[in-house]
Amino acid sequence: MKTLQHYFMRFSLFLNRIALTGVTEEASYLLRKEIKMVNVIALSSASVSFIYGAVNIMRLPIISVINFVCVALILYAFKLNKQQRYQAAKSWMLVVFMCFLVLVNLLAPNIAEYYLIIVLTIGQLIFKNKTTKISILILVALAVLIPKFFPYDLSFIPEVAKERLLINSALGLLFLSALVIYHQTIQDKYQEYINEQSLKIVELNNDLKHLLAVIAHDIHSPLQTTSTMVQLITEEKLDAQSKEETLRLINKQLKTLRSNLDNLLDWSRINVGGIETQKAHILLREIMNDAIESFAARTSEKNISMTSQIDSTTGIDADPVQISVIFRNLLDNAIKFSNPGSSIDVSAKTERDHIEIRVSDQGKGMNDEQINHLFEGTREPAYGTLGEKGTGLGLLLVQKLVTANSGQIKVESKEEQGTLFRIQFPKPQFV
Repeated sequence: MKTLQHYFMRFSLFLNRIALTGVTEEASYLLRKEIKMVNVIALSSASVSFIYGAVNIMRLPIISVINFVCVALILYAFKLNKQQRYQAAKSWMLVVFMCFLVLVNLLAPNIAEYYLIIVLTIGQLIFKNKTTKISILILVALAVLIPKFFPYDLSFIPEVAKERLLINSALGLLFLSALVIYHQTIQDKYQEYINEQSLKIVELNNDLKHLLAVIAHDIHSPLQTTSTMVQLITEEKLDAQSKEETLRLINKQLKTLRSNLDNLLDWSRINVGGIETQKAHILLREIMNDAIESFAARTSEKNISMTSQIDSTTGIDADPVQISVIFRNLLDNAIKFSNPGSSIDVSAKTERDHIEIRVSDQGKGMNDEQINHLFEGTREPAYGTLGEKGTGLGLLLVQKLVTANSGQIKVESKEEQGTLFRIQFPKPQFV
């Protein structure tokens, strides 16, 4: 049974490779589907023509020869598609079908009527030019009507049995139905694709509005404030104590501005170019310690103690740059909402099938509604315990990057008690 299943799978893959002949990544979604449809029609038609050729060898040898010639000519369409001459492949295949079926129907009247209708249907489906469609309609109509209204006798062609005509009619209707269903399936999938792209455009448009709002408020406002403070210093309108306090505020504004700009750049890069993850085995403690050190000034300012309990050997397979961005944003969020004099705890734990990283604070916390909408990007960014305000993009970045690295993020929080972020990544195979 397994052997049969194995051969069936290999045969299916072989047929799929044939169906994808000439399909390239550069081709549009609809063009890829059209190429595949042409290949499927060519493969089906060649198979049917070959079977008819074998069946006709004894009783209808002339038509049998025409069948085998038709098979060879149809296969040339695959070569044209492989050369990316897609329009030529469609035209070639239709010309072959028309010549073959018209000739067969004239030699053996009524034997190929339903197949001519299939050719008519194919022509209407794969060609967009109205003149071409009308020409196909006229040729098919002539091929069907001439034997009926202008009967003639070809004594060297044996009369086709009624049973054979019934079989041809049944098979013709079957192929016609299959073709229509297949084309409708392509159209349905294309409509789904359009709907998906429309949703992505709406999301990108919302992201753009959000980014513009951030630039207008969270970037422009600190710059304007900093510019005013610098002007006061340069015009020497401040005493020594006020100047020192102003410089401290400028430094704080610039750090906030830099953090906001980093998130904006990361967010823009992800939404415009997509996330390109380059995984490697990384040690978590080293990356986390670097992130903690980068916030030394802010934790000192709020008198926050930050402890890390991550074993030196604990590691995961992930993109080191993206993991650094994740840690940086989680710590930034924890510091922002932590009360002065509180603590932030970072740890990593090895479970049976995953590595869990925890970042917990003793800050403002959140209610259930806030947690449910935390990663939607629809809420207004909240202010920190000392009035800090960010872009609202940090946690959205975290979620996207965690997902890109095959991880999960979970949140537990209680108002005025603090928040716990748990990030789980797959356990490396060799651990």
